[in-house]
Amino acid sequence: MNKRDAFAQKVPSLGNMVDLPVENIMAPVLKRAWMKKFLYPMILSGCLVALWQWCVNFFQLPGTVMPGPLSVVRALRTNFGNIILPDLLFTLKIIAAGYAISILTGFLLAALCSQSKWLSRSIAPIAVMFMVMPTIILIPIFMVFLGFSPIVRVIVVSLQCAPIIMLNTLAGFTAMEPSHLEMLSAHGCSKWQIFTKYTFFNAMPRIFTGLKLGCIISIIAALGSDFAMGKTGLGYRIKISSSMVALDMVFATIIVAALLGIIMFEAVSFIEKRVIVWR
Repeated sequence: MNKRDAFAQKVPSLGNMVDLPVENIMAPVLKRAWMKKFLYPMILSGCLVALWQWCVNFFQLPGTVMPGPLSVVRALRTNFGNIILPDLLFTLKIIAAGYAISILTGFLLAALCSQSKWLSRSIAPIAVMFMVMPTIILIPIFMVFLGFSPIVRVIVVSLQCAPIIMLNTLAGFTAMEPSHLEMLSAHGCSKWQIFTKYTFFNAMPRIFTGLKLGCIISIIAALGSDFAMGKTGLGYRIKISSSMVALDMVFATIIVAALLGIIMFEAVSFIEKRVIVWR
């Protein structure tokens, strides 16, 4: 069989395709993972943007009340390089530093609590307290000692993210099958060997759940700290643009912050798929 005949068998003729439903025709395309993941959100986003522009035009809303998508795109294109980009880079540094510290702290506390029940019962309520505490409450306390230093923002991001990462990681470390632990102990495995060879890998799904939640919370905490004490950053840019009734800049900065969150979430999800290969 030559290549032409093999291709004809795999691809239906045009006449047969006419009789097939649309779902069957598009099935080979939609089977691609990236099409499933991005096609439907892009279609929905396009419809929402079109509805937004139609409402602005139909009701003749001024830019000081509700700017249209075209105005937001113009503001983003005009001001991204000289205004938004420096704020984005500053906020990104705060997020990266706070997120890295929260990962190390959360993993360390979860590992310690998984080996001691009384330590877990002591630390878990404190972690929950920091997790639900609003960012705006913490900032004035640290400003008394550190002033307007960027370290304050890093600390706030760490305190907001570390409890989420710790609790999810701890849940993974403690969700072990007793029979498996007994079997490993019977074969002479030490606690360290059990933790590194079994517990850690078994907890990977919940660890990455905490990491994905943590990256979202880190952006929220960083924007909140920009609102409270910053003279730079995406949160500060939103606040100052809102005070100047430059709503096109407000929406443009919000879009940049939202895209940053999506990129971080997808990056962690990408790493998760490459690490947890046994799913």
